[in-house]
Amino acid sequence: MSRAKVEQLLGEPDGRTILDGTPDEPGHIYYSRYEFFFENGILDAMQNDNVFPKWPEFVRYESKVFRVEPWILEVSPKPNLAQTRILLSQEKIPFKQIDDYHGGPALRLESGVVLDFDGWIDFEDNEEAEPPLDEREFLGVRYFPNR
Repeated sequence: MSRAKVEQLLGEPDGRTILDGTPDEPGHIYYSRYEFFFENGILDAMQNDNVFPKWPEFVRYESKVFRVEPWILEVSPKPNLAQTRILLSQEKIPFKQIDDYHGGPALRLESGVVLDFDGWIDFEDNEEAEPPLDEREFLGVRYFPNR
């Protein structure tokens, strides 16, 4: 899907950046914290890696055209891996667990959506002990439509 088509469907983005693009064909647009990345003018990835309990507006988003209502956050403002697995199982949503997805655990849904969990902290250089996988908190959601 092209950037123009995404904008036609979702409305005017909150911003555009050149990131891997050109001034005439931005490689990155965003709606609040929902980022859309384009490669050669085609949608390559969507993500929101800003799940912070203090700022729920980073996750819940509404414009005149679309609304994101993340029901998964009804369990907790920042559900951990174990809570999320239980919720997905209760909702009969198929998933596969990935223990090391860019440094932390993740759940890949059958649809291709990836829910990833805290793992970005370098625990070796941090005074805090590395939490067990099941206790890692929800960090973000990603989708790569062409992969």
